[in-house]
Amino acid sequence: MKNRIAKIFSEFACKWPFPTEGKKYFFLLTFLLLVAFFFSVLCFFPVNSLKGRVERDLARNLKADIAIGNLAMVFPLNFEAKDVRATLPTPTPYILKIDSLLLKPVWNAFLRGTSAYTFSARLNQGTAEGEADEEGHFILNLQNMRFSFPVNEKGSLMMGGIAREGRFSGKYPPEKNDEMVLALDIEKLELSGTKVLGLGQDVLPLGQLRLQGKGQGRSFRVEQLNLSGGAIEGDGEGVVVLRTPVDRSTLRLNAVLRTDPGVPEVGDLFSLIKKPAPDGSYQIRLKGALGRPLLR
Repeated sequence: MKNRIAKIFSEFACKWPFPTEGKKYFFLLTFLLLVAFFFSVLCFFPVNSLKGRVERDLARNLKADIAIGNLAMVFPLNFEAKDVRATLPTPTPYILKIDSLLLKPVWNAFLRGTSAYTFSARLNQGTAEGEADEEGHFILNLQNMRFSFPVNEKGSLMMGGIAREGRFSGKYPPEKNDEMVLALDIEKLELSGTKVLGLGQDVLPLGQLRLQGKGQGRSFRVEQLNLSGGAIEGDGEGVVVLRTPVDRSTLRLNAVLRTDPGVPEVGDLFSLIKKPAPDGSYQIRLKGALGRPLLR
């Protein structure tokens, strides 16, 4: 059967040969049509209407106000955003500036009437990569990102450090069976502006922070919380019940902290809140709304 088909094809090719010169023009014409197609897409794609949709999708996933200064289409069929600002819901609104953001749409999702993106960004001397869609599914990987944000309403206390590595995957707000995973390693963590707390130094080094947790539905369990190498060291664990907006989530966290004898003012400050255990440690409980937890 195969020999018969090959014979028929050979006879057909002999009767109607495709000229070699014609092949050259055929491939050239195909190439020019493809170039014209990509050029027309780059020139006439409705980027401005897409910018609003991207802002809404990113805001929904990051739980922050997103503003994109300029969104342009780049080859091949990707988008580059510049002058991106994310206003984070910290006690005092904090604006995170993103140097550049490259978005790669998942085109089969757009054909289904939804939107999904993969993204990569450069910010604060680090990188962020991940995926997001309009249903709230979100994957984020951080590396070597410096940060500094206010931890009180007046903005006089700032928490800063380097997110050496961070991983998050999940959906927010979560539904009943949705799973969530978080892992974060921070180095050179420090609290600045501490003179307002009565400390002799304005910057309190906190060392390295390691956080790991998993969740299902609205319950997120902090499995590991370790602070080491600074003026305060300790371990903790607890549960966060997630709500919308996120600062209304409720927190129950238990931690055992120890202070550095070389910074006695920190121990004095803790003694005003909690009586130390016989071994000198402090058993701390954080309860209440995530935006304003109560220390006990």
